[in-house]
Amino acid sequence: MSHDLLSRIAIVLDHPKNVVNIAGVTRVMQNFGLKTLRLVNPKEFDAYRIEGIAHRSTDLINATTLHTTLQDAVGDASFILGTTGRARTAGRNYIRPREAGALLAERAATGKVTIILGREDRGLTNEALDLCHAVMVIPTDPEHPSLNLAQACLVAAYEVFLAVGGGEHSLPQGRRASRPPTQAELEETYAAIETGLHRIEFFKAREPSAVMRTIRTIVSRATPDLREARLLGAIGYEIDHYINRNKLRHADLQALTLTDPLTGLPNRRHLELYLEREIEAARRGRKLVLIMIDLDNFKACNDTFGHVVADKALTAVGQVLGAENRAMNMVARYGGDEFVAVLSESDIIGAELYVKRVMERMTSNTDLIEYGITMSVGIAEFDEKSAGSMRDLLQAADMNMYANKQASRT
Repeated sequence: MSHDLLSRIAIVLDHPKNVVNIAGVTRVMQNFGLKTLRLVNPKEFDAYRIEGIAHRSTDLINATTLHTTLQDAVGDASFILGTTGRARTAGRNYIRPREAGALLAERAATGKVTIILGREDRGLTNEALDLCHAVMVIPTDPEHPSLNLAQACLVAAYEVFLAVGGGEHSLPQGRRASRPPTQAELEETYAAIETGLHRIEFFKAREPSAVMRTIRTIVSRATPDLREARLLGAIGYEIDHYINRNKLRHADLQALTLTDPLTGLPNRRHLELYLEREIEAARRGRKLVLIMIDLDNFKACNDTFGHVVADKALTAVGQVLGAENRAMNMVARYGGDEFVAVLSESDIIGAELYVKRVMERMTSNTDLIEYGITMSVGIAEFDEKSAGSMRDLLQAADMNMYANKQASRT
């Protein structure tokens, strides 16, 4: 940008009426590197007010000169540009702002030039325009053609600024701008996006190759830098990770809803879901035995030692039963001090052996011995006629358990 050319261009305000407009012109001149302001018979000139509106303009205000005639203000100029927005009957050298900017830059290379702006209410007089070598007309909406001094000055100053190379500096890139991505890096971005779209079933009713082709076209048109391309890829990755996290969270919640928090064994709901599936298998010929377990002396333990100790006893029972579990078995806390063991591919003999092993574990557990906890059991084998449903099978085991409990008390 040529500051030397800008220093040769003066702004002349002919009979300005309002100090606010002078301040507006001052601000425009600061924005576009113009340093010379001349005022012809201003109605008011208050340097303090002007600087209050156009901040940090002290040097320009101090350099502003006041003139009694327009001829005096433009006397040193070799080229004078007037401005008008009103239709004139006289023929003049009318030009548009873009042409005016180039012309002013060209003439400033060989001498001083001035831009004259007239009074706010009626613009330049014909006598003032007679001094001008060309007259700039700014195109506007015909219904609202009037521009104030600062607006008109802004258009002229901007065009001059561009003409002397003021618009050649590069546009801001942002602090985090980076190099363009390689094709390999773009392919990683596209793969991540495609993975994410697959995870949300975006391609359920769309052809993946057609969608990805469109995405490639959009990205190519946008010409992202590496950081932007990686951000697009991160969206796809995060969709994938989000769904995975949700699945794990769902699995955790499901485990919570199917697990007894005290013993860590499956709860009643889990038992019923499992037992439904096993009964269906039993109806197709698979063996199935159910064992109902009820703790003896548990109420006395609770009443004597309190809930904390009773919970400790239940936890110990859960550990005993869990330790005896097998792949084809399930043992669950049915409720209170009752537990149920489901033995698949087993019969009554197998169930009795299972009960024997559990009782041996219980009689060797110091906590259960200390609190006098033993157990009563009832065994029921699946039978299509007598115990062919979950309710019937549980009831049969329960009745057998109570019969055995009563027998042990007599």
